[in-house]
Amino acid sequence: MITMQWAILPGRIEVKQGQEVELIVSTPDVEHGLAIKGYGISEPVQPGEPTVIKFRADKAGKFPMRCDILCGRGHKDMAGELIVLPARASSSSNPGETAARDGSLKKTKADPATR
Repeated sequence: MITMQWAILPGRIEVKQGQEVELIVSTPDVEHGLAIKGYGISEPVQPGEPTVIKFRADKAGKFPMRCDILCGRGHKDMAGELIVLPARASSSSNPGETAARDGSLKKTKADPATR
């Protein structure tokens, strides 16, 4: 996952409820913060130092992601969304993926109950 002036990439992350999620967040420019409302996550992201954020997606729903460190004139445009699908829901996209350091997606650990 990448935070940069003035975007969060990817802008949407989808996982299944109950999954262990690991986000590896980096920035190529200035200090940013990644906040996920509803999960109590608020972590600074420094240039050159990837930040690892781990949590269990225990609440289903849509949760806004924002930069919570003022980073310039486009700061308010830095937004994304974490979608946590109910444990029994299906999707046409790829739940169980998170963003890797280079912005590509990486598989998360699957919940044994969903196998």
